[in-house]
Amino acid sequence: MRLDDLRTPPLALVLALGVDDVQEAKIKDVFAHSRPPMELISRPCLDDAKDALKSRGRKRSVRASLRESRGGAGASGVRLDASGGEYADQRARGTSSDSTTELGGHRRSVNLRGILRRRWLTKHRRERASVVMAVIENESLENEVGTRRALESSLERLYGLAHNAGAACCVVVVARGPGLPDYLPEDKAVVIRQTLRVDNRSIVTLNTAQGQDWSRAARVAQELSVKVYEGECERMTALSEESACPAALRVRYMFKAGAYAEFRGDWTTAARRYRASYEAIPNVTQDMSPQDIIETLEVSEVLHVKLCVLLLHSGSPTEAVRQIEEHMRRWSKSPLKALPREALPMFHQWRATQYDVFGDLLDARMPSPAPMGTPRTHLPAFYFHAAARCSVERRRAFDDVADASDAPTLDVKVEPGSFVGQMKIAGTDDEPLSAEQYVVYLRVKDTRDDISRETIELLTKAHEHYKTNAAGLIGARSFAALICELADEYLHAGDYESAQKLFNTVAVVYRREHWKELLCSVLMNLKACATALRDEEAYLNICLEMAALGDETTEHAAAALAAALAAMNEACDEDEDTPTITCEENLGNLFILKAGFSSVDCVPGEPVQFHVALRSNLAGDVKVTHIDVDFTEPDAYEWSDSTPRTLRLKEWNKLSFEVVPKCGHICEAYSLTLTLDSGYELVLPINNQTSDCTAANRDYESLPASVLKTRIKTHVLDVSDAPPRATISIRTPDGPALVGEMSRVVVTVMSVADELEEAELVLAVTENDQPSKHVQILTDEGDEIKAGKIIIGDVALHAKWTGMICLRWTGECPPAALHASLTAKRTGARMTEKFKDKPRTAPVENVAQISCDDPFVVKRAYLPAYRQSPLVLQEDKCSKSPPLGTMLATLHVGGPTEIALDGVQSYDTKDASNEAAVTKTETSVDATLQKGDAFLHIIPLRAQEHGEDSIRVKWHRAHGDSRCKDGIPTIILNEYRLPNVTGSKPPLVVELKCPPKLFIGEPFTYEVRVTNTTTLNHDIKIAVTDSAGFVFSGYRRTTMYVPPLSNASLYLLLVPVSTGEMMLPELALSAERLSAKFVPPIESRRVYVRPTH
Repeated sequence: MRLDDLRTPPLALVLALGVDDVQEAKIKDVFAHSRPPMELISRPCLDDAKDALKSRGRKRSVRASLRESRGGAGASGVRLDASGGEYADQRARGTSSDSTTELGGHRRSVNLRGILRRRWLTKHRRERASVVMAVIENESLENEVGTRRALESSLERLYGLAHNAGAACCVVVVARGPGLPDYLPEDKAVVIRQTLRVDNRSIVTLNTAQGQDWSRAARVAQELSVKVYEGECERMTALSEESACPAALRVRYMFKAGAYAEFRGDWTTAARRYRASYEAIPNVTQDMSPQDIIETLEVSEVLHVKLCVLLLHSGSPTEAVRQIEEHMRRWSKSPLKALPREALPMFHQWRATQYDVFGDLLDARMPSPAPMGTPRTHLPAFYFHAAARCSVERRRAFDDVADASDAPTLDVKVEPGSFVGQMKIAGTDDEPLSAEQYVVYLRVKDTRDDISRETIELLTKAHEHYKTNAAGLIGARSFAALICELADEYLHAGDYESAQKLFNTVAVVYRREHWKELLCSVLMNLKACATALRDEEAYLNICLEMAALGDETTEHAAAALAAALAAMNEACDEDEDTPTITCEENLGNLFILKAGFSSVDCVPGEPVQFHVALRSNLAGDVKVTHIDVDFTEPDAYEWSDSTPRTLRLKEWNKLSFEVVPKCGHICEAYSLTLTLDSGYELVLPINNQTSDCTAANRDYESLPASVLKTRIKTHVLDVSDAPPRATISIRTPDGPALVGEMSRVVVTVMSVADELEEAELVLAVTENDQPSKHVQILTDEGDEIKAGKIIIGDVALHAKWTGMICLRWTGECPPAALHASLTAKRTGARMTEKFKDKPRTAPVENVAQISCDDPFVVKRAYLPAYRQSPLVLQEDKCSKSPPLGTMLATLHVGGPTEIALDGVQSYDTKDASNEAAVTKTETSVDATLQKGDAFLHIIPLRAQEHGEDSIRVKWHRAHGDSRCKDGIPTIILNEYRLPNVTGSKPPLVVELKCPPKLFIGEPFTYEVRVTNTTTLNHDIKIAVTDSAGFVFSGYRRTTMYVPPLSNASLYLLLVPVSTGEMMLPELALSAERLSAKFVPPIESRRVYVRPTH
């Protein structure tokens, strides 16, 4: 059976008679959109039914058929899976026995030549219609005798043909014009009913003038097809359930019952029938013939595919996976034992087909790419891979047979028989092959190239599906193993180039993951490819790589090294040029190399030690005649050692020599060359990896202590642009400066080993790696040094130049850095072609940390009017700024030295000419301030918008400074800005009044005055909350009315009863209109009570 017919659900087939091309197109469109859809075949005339409908014999009960079979002379009963010979010989001779034989519980007679007919399903899908739709014109049912009789005769013949074919009938009466009702009149309908034996529902009217379509006719045809297929399904089921039904017939009947259930869209019943048919297939036994075993396997494949299609169609991929697992478990062992060696390739081909078909079924229904977490057994690639492995076993079985004997000659042509799994002699009516002919057919039907091609196709499918549908579901080793299998198949097929390409891909993964055993097997295959392709270079590289794989592959490594040395000796005899092999990438593990200079710091002309430590990983002795270290500038640097050596496995060889760096030339070692006794040169690159001996290096664990002691640091010494050999020293003799002062800095330049011509010194000050804005570089006279550049001039060898600069600190800043950079004119070896655009040498640099102290730290405070407390609302943003009063500026001495003040003055920052804003504080030169001392400067608040003030402080060091002249100290002027002051105008101001002097026992008047600055009247509630220390007379709680822009007072009579510092009674004032409560602060209530005289 065709796999395409098995993979897709069958559709009901309808035969339409008497339709033209236009009607056919309309009917097909309606059938295609029906649910479920239907297939259509059509003929233009009713009389064409005899060609379209084929009669079929009605099956009687199985028991009756068997009785008839036993009574006749031609009856024979040999089981389907008999091993041979009897039934095969009978079919070959065309004879039969008089008795029925049963072996292994599986019966077959000559009347049952096979289980499933190969074309049965295709025939019912495309030829055997379940419904015959007769389309007739309305005019043919008129009362004209001739026309009517002709129609009745055609319908009578149609009924007979449809009945013999097992199809139901329906009629569509078409009217070209108006007047045809929805239901045909009785006088016309009775003719159709009596002739075709149908009911009124099977008669459909169609009026094309009213735009009616074929939907109603499609519904009637669908109902009739369901009824026909349901009847056939029940009939096949009944036949299979008879007790006398042999296993082969039960398989056939249940398969047909399942197909009929599929035709009518009953997937559940179809799955049950297919399952029963599948389970009825007898197992393979040792006494079955190869033909019967193959037929059994292919019948099981048909039923297995139908089951999987239905399970996947119903959304049960897990059940489908379980079905394929059970299917392969059932049929994978017993046929392997029962089949002869010549049939094993056919058996493995069948196994590969099972996995391949199931993978295609999954691929058609699974999303792509597969969701994360999808089990591997639910991926199509898993089954494509399994099919490929079965195909590999098929090739091996084929090679086993081909190696044992030569291919025989088949004397007949072979083609598929009428039944699934059977082969016949071509041109005959199912004449079977003899047992010998069948074995020869199995031997010659395959070729090795065909098997390899199919295997490669399966592996390629698995590879492509895994790439797109298995992200995160398959590891690198599994994926590489799949590619390796594909490459191996290309190798067996003789496609060495494709095999080499794929093996190289796999080798990359195995090298990265350090899977040496797997890599060794891949390299052996690559060696075979290189041998076949005559690629000598690749062959040599592969042998060398195998020779260095290590302990896991010792046997192969030693043989590979021997082959590599032999290939080298042979190549050198033929080639005059010196062959070279670069030990990097795949050959990077041949040796462990550590090479480099022991110091990073160097100067031209001074020797530096270069160390080489080399260990061989090759599985054998390698004789070396020369060792050379190659530099990037061979004209300036070179080193070679011609001492013969033998490099042994895992043995360290250490060398060292001196290199003298030359000014104007980069001293960089880039490779180590080993010259073998065969003449081959092995080039080992020297790079950052080979000059790294730290713990982070991958080779650190294998390095011995003797190598670590060499302290290899770098393989590059860049002295091509080395600075002059000179030094710069910076010192500050006066110590840290104060802001505003000029501090001296002494700079000394000394020539150590180079003369300096037209030397220049560039100075710069940075703060946090940024140019400083608070430090100025000046000369000793106080002039600014532009760009910090100082011309030194020529400095002789070992001579010294000393200069002095000053730094002025204009503001407080964090610790700064003074950078000094010295350059000279490039001459001699320093002026090469490389530096023709750079007239000056590289700089000699030095950095010194400098710092300063701030002589003063200014803080601000406020002193409000005496005993006045404003009511400040919560939303007033200026609540911290009093309307009037005094601002106090406190200056704290912060420097580490003694300071004398020469004057303190404040002024309006925005208007320095405003004399009313100028405030001075008297100072005394004799007063000396030390660190931690402080003094006050008072600034009266001028108005609500007071503005911003600045304070200028003149001072000098009390004991003089380094820049004193004639004993007169240097006067420094520092300026400090105070924050802007913005006063607020409170709505209410509370003032507490009492006599300045209070005596115990003497009464006095305590006035509480509230000033209203708003245009609204306020009721102020006043409560005395605490009067400890006083006896008072007056209201404890009262309400006072305060007019707009006016004031009101509350008077209390108090008598102090204690002496000393006391607090006037605590008051709480509430302004209801402002929803605010106010308690005057403690400072405004503090008084001192004296005793009486």
